[in-house]
Amino acid sequence: MIISHRYRYLFVQVPQTASSSIGTELCENYAGEPILYKHARYSEFLEEASPEEKEYFVFAGIRNPLDCMVTEYFRRKAGKRTEENRLHLEKYIFIRDNNATFSEFVKKYHHHFHKPERFLYRDVNFIYKYENLQVDFSRVLVKLDIEQKRPLPRFNKTTGKTEPFLSYYTGEIQPIVRIALGKRMKQAGYRFPADWLSSPGRTPFLCLTALVRTAALVIRLMRMRSNAPVNPGSHDTYTRRLRKVYIEDKKTGADRE
Repeated sequence: MIISHRYRYLFVQVPQTASSSIGTELCENYAGEPILYKHARYSEFLEEASPEEKEYFVFAGIRNPLDCMVTEYFRRKAGKRTEENRLHLEKYIFIRDNNATFSEFVKKYHHHFHKPERFLYRDVNFIYKYENLQVDFSRVLVKLDIEQKRPLPRFNKTTGKTEPFLSYYTGEIQPIVRIALGKRMKQAGYRFPADWLSSPGRTPFLCLTALVRTAALVIRLMRMRSNAPVNPGSHDTYTRRLRKVYIEDKKTGADRE
């Protein structure tokens, strides 16, 4: 999460919406500084914010859940952030040991994706779309009455994802994905392709399977949360890096002067 007291804005960093690129750009060029932890919820900010800070301009991003699922597969395949998340490590091992394709990954882990995002988009002032990133970022700056210094640089590009995301969805997994991502697609305002296959006969079975797997996942997450760090995000290397560069180093420089 990034805040600027000079320009009176708050950027809620939603996963897989180029939030690293925007967060870094805001800190480097638009008086932003990291607070709480990277993917903190807006409700967490409100618990600590002053009355004045609660009036800041709030913006966040959104991305097609179908694109997010493909990105998740390639990130886990590349072994990213496995040291910080046991579920990420489990997915990485599954893909590595089985040389699993995207379709095989979806069959095993589709139940991880069915819940809508925890972020409440109705509470923000502006939602940019990942698919329209450059234009929407410029619109944010216009709304804040800030002159844009340069096009938005892009970081953390997904390794191995070389084709359009819809090309990874075979007819075999389309019925599963329609069920798994139905709620998220509706919440985010996206639609499934009109030519996607559906399989009404398998729907009850898939729903029951998803329900059982989701219940098991919830139990696992509750157990993991009980062993979580006291300070959320304290393990977040991205947050630590931003704090060092844009807060600690600046203070050290001021002391030396």
